[in-house]
Amino acid sequence: MEMKGIGNWASVRPQVVSWNTEVGKRMGNLGLSKRIVTAQDDPSSGAMATRMGARGDSLEAGRRNSLAGMGVTRAASGALGRVGEGLGRMRELATRAASGTLSDADRASVDAEFQAIKEDLGGFLEDANFSGVELFSGETLGVQVGADPGEDVLVQLPDGETLAGLEGTTIGTQAGAGSVLADIDAALEAVVASQGELGAAEAALGSAALQSSESIEQLARAESRIVDADIAEETAELAKAQLMQHAQLALGMHQDVDDSLVMQLLS
Repeated sequence: MEMKGIGNWASVRPQVVSWNTEVGKRMGNLGLSKRIVTAQDDPSSGAMATRMGARGDSLEAGRRNSLAGMGVTRAASGALGRVGEGLGRMRELATRAASGTLSDADRASVDAEFQAIKEDLGGFLEDANFSGVELFSGETLGVQVGADPGEDVLVQLPDGETLAGLEGTTIGTQAGAGSVLADIDAALEAVVASQGELGAAEAALGSAALQSSESIEQLARAESRIVDADIAEETAELAKAQLMQHAQLALGMHQDVDDSLVMQLLS
């Protein structure tokens, strides 16, 4: 038995289904504020956005590497500061002990402090580390700071063996105190040189981190222009799709309307 009022439904139904799909798509785009939700929405632009996202992730990883590298340089610089203070005190004691005005007992007392500081520095040079990185290993660390191969900053860690060249020295005698001054000065020069290298590396790492942040921001803006929805445009397209959906349904309910007229009105 033929149902009254749906004479053109068979011809209209495919377009109703099509506009139902379009309405659903536009509502999804608005809900997510995205123009591209699935790859089929815009394959080429979607692929471009995917590449941008991957590069942005790599740049972010490089930025974090830069910050971690700066943590190492600052820790090493701080450790060198402590070594420099110890060496400065040892030099002061050696200068005092080199004077002929001290008695043997006085010189022995000064040497006791000298040896205590030397032992403390020796243990510190051996144990100092930052997140598992030995700060006085003398190694050169390559910090990957960019998204591409070769974009790295070299961090030269201080050499503990150079700074620990005072083993066996004593200021228990006037002659020994005089001779150790040159060794202490050499160690202090090594501290100053290492401080300069670490400072330069930290500056390079800071610059790389800033550059990565700027690149990440630029990529994010470019990706947003590709995938984010134009709310006004999507709203207009949704209204159009809903209007066509309702129009098709209404026309399909009138059996006396010719199929060709229905299609003409909806085209």
